[in-house]
Amino acid sequence: MKYTVLIEEALSQEFEVEANSPDEAVMIAKRNYREGEFIVQCGIVQNTKLQIVEAAGEKFITEWEDI
Repeated sequence: MKYTVLIEEALSQEFEVEANSPDEAVMIAKRNYREGEFIVQCGIVQNTKLQIVEAAGEKFITEWEDI
């Protein structure tokens, strides 16, 4: 039987932001991410998990399982 397995990784990477306050730093970081200035590349994998999403043509979703 064939199974379709979904694998999800959560990556992280640090970026420096010049700002006058934490709120401004968050705003700038969000803007830079949306505009493609901050791109997480080859970051550190923080979390990896999988689940089965299909089996023999039928949706068969299992709970997420840590790898």
